[in-house]
Amino acid sequence: MRLYCLSGEPNYPCFVLAAKGCNIMLDCALNMKTLQHFIPQMLVLNQRFESIPNHRSPNGTVYENIKELNNRFYLNTQLEFCIPEFNLINIEDLDAVLITNPNNMLALPYLTRLKGFRANIYCTEPLMHFGRMLMEELTNSIKSNHLNNNSNTENSDLQSNFPLFKTLEHLSLDLNKKSDLKETESIDESGSSAKILKLERHDETLDQTAQGQNSQKSNYNLFAQLLNIQDPHFKPLNWKFLYSKQDVEDCISKIKIIEFNQKIDVFGSIKIQAKSSGHSIGSCNWLIESDCDSIYYMSKSSLLNSHSKVYNQQFIKNQIVDSLILTGLNQTQLHEPEQMIQDFCKACIMTLKNQGNVLIPVQPTGKIYDLIECLYRYLCDSSMGNTPIYFLSSVAEQSLAYSNIFAEWLCSSKQTLVYAAECPFQHGELLKNGFLKTYPGITSKFNDEFHQPCILFASHPSLRFGEACHFVDLWKNSPNNSFIFTDSEFHYLDALAPYQPIYANYYFFPIDTSLNSSQIHKLLKEPKYLSQIIASNQYRLVHGEFQTGVNDHVSKLDPFKFLGKIDLNFYNQNDIIKISLNRKYENCEIESDLAQILQPKKNPNDSTSFVTFNAQLVSKNNSHVLKAAPKTIPVTRRDRIKESSLKKYPYGKLNVDKFLNVLRQFGLNDAKIVDRNSLEENIIMTNLDKDTCLVDNNLRYLIEIDQFNRVDIDLSSNKINIICDNDDFRVKIKDSLLRCLKTL
Repeated sequence: MRLYCLSGEPNYPCFVLAAKGCNIMLDCALNMKTLQHFIPQMLVLNQRFESIPNHRSPNGTVYENIKELNNRFYLNTQLEFCIPEFNLINIEDLDAVLITNPNNMLALPYLTRLKGFRANIYCTEPLMHFGRMLMEELTNSIKSNHLNNNSNTENSDLQSNFPLFKTLEHLSLDLNKKSDLKETESIDESGSSAKILKLERHDETLDQTAQGQNSQKSNYNLFAQLLNIQDPHFKPLNWKFLYSKQDVEDCISKIKIIEFNQKIDVFGSIKIQAKSSGHSIGSCNWLIESDCDSIYYMSKSSLLNSHSKVYNQQFIKNQIVDSLILTGLNQTQLHEPEQMIQDFCKACIMTLKNQGNVLIPVQPTGKIYDLIECLYRYLCDSSMGNTPIYFLSSVAEQSLAYSNIFAEWLCSSKQTLVYAAECPFQHGELLKNGFLKTYPGITSKFNDEFHQPCILFASHPSLRFGEACHFVDLWKNSPNNSFIFTDSEFHYLDALAPYQPIYANYYFFPIDTSLNSSQIHKLLKEPKYLSQIIASNQYRLVHGEFQTGVNDHVSKLDPFKFLGKIDLNFYNQNDIIKISLNRKYENCEIESDLAQILQPKKNPNDSTSFVTFNAQLVSKNNSHVLKAAPKTIPVTRRDRIKESSLKKYPYGKLNVDKFLNVLRQFGLNDAKIVDRNSLEENIIMTNLDKDTCLVDNNLRYLIEIDQFNRVDIDLSSNKINIICDNDDFRVKIKDSLLRCLKTL
């Protein structure tokens, strides 16, 4: 079995597991960290961003697609996203796709529209609906922003056809294509002429025949340096424009809904089960089993008491796991979620007391349900329960409605409220009372009903698209207002950088309920058996090394805690990890006609039963069946002799004293056991013999037949090796052994 790592980011995972003739994709996440390199896509034309001059290099070259703002460089194009390395696999060979949470399925439309894709996509019902909402919000927001920003430009449709870096290969790949640099003349305000280089994409057939690798490497390094890109897996060729609404619909139509603990058979060789992960409504981990092996894929999981169904700890305690694939660990483990929620609520109260507005850039599903509930409780305790709360998103109404109807996917306390005909979430009552209002966007209705001071939830946490961009630009000049970030995937300083200077308050309270280092180390001690852990290299704890950077607070795995017990493998993007399994057997069914004629014998030493028989093995669809062997009528005398002298199989334990007595009955009266150590110099034992003896815990005896002949007997768990140079003695020894053992 092998694991192909198509993504280098453990929080945007994508793997392909090749096991027993099946290829199973584990998650298909969309890496949105590319957004920090782009100019925000505002709802309306922003004069400040439009007036930013193009970047001019020291040699006078002007890059039309790059803007320099606040000593940082940004791409002035339509937003692009980094997709997994689909080119590393054959799409036609995929048999199944398993999804763990809504954020890990956002790259599915890129996959399902590829030629040859016909795999089944499995996820729970809540995951399907919440994932669809996130996709729809992306398509609605980015499409509308793009149309508004390009409303005054010509050929806007052509500009959206190809990504900016489509012609730039990553250095680790085959650099055989030449990027096209279109050179034009431009006259700036001072009247001087400057060269303007604009990246465009040639036709693919022309790119394949283009030359100029040195130029391409320099271009790649130039843009990586300008954008301050530190990621070694930064691959512009994997950056894609967002998919369309039709792609989303086609993707959702291919999903098959499953329940927790429901066993799904994949072509007879693999069985998969979804287990609750406790992270969000419907989120799960996956148990992948064959007849003799089990692999557990653990993505974002939580042990905290939240609104979703609790993590299934009892299952993992009783499970034998051969290999554990680990992703989605806590990225801000120094910030306790409970404390962050309290600080978040206190910051909101303090801002409202100063007659300021609170903007919370957040995704429209998951965490927002708990934030609204906790925040309203604090507002009531502070006598501010009448403060208006607004939720702006094209899927806001759907998100809140669906969270109330998935009762079986909620925690027990929420289920009790549902069975009592009450709203499981606080936002249900707030919607009825009018304290919480949802809007698909900044519409005329919203403008009429909008009151300040208020609390506003809006998308997106990256602040590169969505309604949140508009309100940051609107409220940033007042020190009474506050911007509160709770998403750990987007750093608040990077998100706010294009909007500087900002006079409003901004806070970073990352609320990440995923497993941290201490929790994961404790949890990994619970399985009955665990032989291998596969995790990202970002999770490797290096002792004695001072680490700085964005991964300072990421949960780490300490290899010394697993030393000698568990094989710990760390991966990078594009790595292929071999999954170590100790499989020795395959399950096989016996046909009823054959089973009726078998007469097993019991072993007197234990409770096992055994029988020998001839059968026909039929293997089909990774399943094995033993059928009765076809009967043949012996025609010749040789056939009759062969049928009457079928091979006999010895079994049982060898009693050495009895064996010596039988040897004496065969005329070997001087046979005796001698001390091997005293004759070590006269015994030739190969290294292979020594290794076999040590591994299999063999018993080795040296029996002296006479003064000139010795027999070396090696007893292992399933065979007996006899080393003897005399042919006559060898036959007598074999017959003596068979007399000491039982046969079938």
